[in-house]
Amino acid sequence: MSSSSDKLRYHTLSNELKIPSLGLGTYQNETTSEAIKNAIVEQNVRLLDTAMMYGNHEMIGQTIEELLDEKKIQSKDDVFIVTKLWPNRLVSREEVRKGTEKCLDDLKMHHVDLLLMHWPLASEKKEDNMAKLHEAWKEMEKIYDEGKAKAIGVSNFTIEHLEQFLPKCTVQPMVNQFEMHPLLNQEQLALYCRKHHIQPMAYRTLGHGALLDNEKIKKMASRVGKTAAQVILRWALQRDFVIIPKSSKVERIKENSDLFDFELSEEEVKELNAMDENHHFCFDSSDFEGLREMIFGSDKYPKP
Repeated sequence: MSSSSDKLRYHTLSNELKIPSLGLGTYQNETTSEAIKNAIVEQNVRLLDTAMMYGNHEMIGQTIEELLDEKKIQSKDDVFIVTKLWPNRLVSREEVRKGTEKCLDDLKMHHVDLLLMHWPLASEKKEDNMAKLHEAWKEMEKIYDEGKAKAIGVSNFTIEHLEQFLPKCTVQPMVNQFEMHPLLNQEQLALYCRKHHIQPMAYRTLGHGALLDNEKIKKMASRVGKTAAQVILRWALQRDFVIIPKSSKVERIKENSDLFDFELSEEEVKELNAMDENHHFCFDSSDFEGLREMIFGSDKYPKP
């Protein structure tokens, strides 16, 4: 577990690319251009996490261009961009390519820093799913080799998924993004990822806001002179995760970024670890049938 605040600001991926440890999540299209500008310029947050399904690529691309025009950043490379391909774009190599090109066009970029598979789902048939994921990955490897993604990875992959997926990869995933918070500390998955040189990236770290009123966390926050959100986020940083708390409120973005002037003790980290209940606020990707129904069986999401 890391302890130095300076060391916690970046991680180095398996291909030597540096990734900021703190980013801004943009899920559900809540994050505005103003909020992104504040995060980058005022709070020095230099990672943005987005996805095709979030519907905000064009806004993010325009915001980055405005920051360039305003000379608030020197180049687009000053901001680390993470995006994700939805399962309807993983069903074939052709769809992976088309999806990636659309991402780049909408973001107004020649490359993204990190391209992820959003879910471990590429087929409506379980028996075909892993083979389809491998085919999609081959195209992502090609996109990586072409420099259109500086790094590639997965999202919501469990240990079981990775055990089946990794042996056939020529380029190993560099990141796995998954739900992680005190009620779902994902210790075994994080250990497995690190063993295979995969950087863990956490989303839903504040439990969709539900953990901010937890009495144990509030008492710890009072003890260290920080907010409940800052305690949880610092806990995740000290466990060597990349974190991407989302907010559209300037004051909350500032709070979520003020994490590098204090440190939790080893006992406090263990206390938060012990809260684990294997509780998901988001969908549990180990349930293939449920995942298939949620994504391919819903009118809310695009189908293959």
